[in-house]
Amino acid sequence: QLGSDLGRAAFERSLIIVEEGAALDFVEGCSAPKGISGDRNSVLEAFVEKNASLRAARLQTWPSTVTYIASKFVRAESGARVEWLDGNLGARFVLKRLRFDLGAGANGEIFFCGFAGPGQEQNLEAHIASVPGASSRVQEWVATRGNGRILLLGNRPLADRNRLRVEDIPESQRFYLATRGLEGPPAEAVALHAFFEPFARRLPLEFSVEFSRLLDAELTAL
Repeated sequence: QLGSDLGRAAFERSLIIVEEGAALDFVEGCSAPKGISGDRNSVLEAFVEKNASLRAARLQTWPSTVTYIASKFVRAESGARVEWLDGNLGARFVLKRLRFDLGAGANGEIFFCGFAGPGQEQNLEAHIASVPGASSRVQEWVATRGNGRILLLGNRPLADRNRLRVEDIPESQRFYLATRGLEGPPAEAVALHAFFEPFARRLPLEFSVEFSRLLDAELTAL
C-alpha cells in the first residue's frame, strides 16, 4: 500500500515489477490537506511478466486549489492479467493518461470513476495497445455537478447510463427518495452513491469505505 500527500512532494515516480507467475495487489491513496495549492505530477510504470497478475486500486482526492497531471504506463507480457481501478475526486484540474501494452493472451481491464464539482475539470486519456489474442475492456462512471467537467479523450463514446449530472437526477428517483424522507442534498448523495456502486464494489473493502467517505466530503464542500 502506497500513500502520498502534496505536503511531502510535488513530483512522484513509482515503479512496479511483478515477476513471472507472481500476483500483486497494489493500493494507492493520494491526498492533501485543505489550504495546500500548487501543481502535482505523478508517473507510474508497471511491468507485469509472463502469467503474472496485478490488481491496482487508486483513489485520488486533492483540494480544489491543486492541479494534478499523471501518466500511468503498464506493460503486460503473455498470459498476464491486469485490473486497474482508478477513482478521482477533487482538484481544480486533472490530466491523466493511462496506457496499456498487452502481449499475446494477456488481459487488461480499466475501471475509471470521476466526480467533478463546480470549477473542477478532469481529463482522462486511456489507450490500450494489444496484439492478436489479447483481450481488454475500459469502463467509466463519471458524474458532475454545477459547471464541473469530465472529458474522456480518445475513448469510445460513453453510454448515457454511465454518465450522471447531479442536477439531472430523474424526478421519479427524487420522488421515490422523498417518500422515504430524503430530499435535497441528502437525496442527491444517496443517488450519487448508488450511481458509483458498480465501481465501489470492485475496490478492496477498506478502500470502498474510504471512497464513500471522500465522496460525502466532496458533496459537503460544494
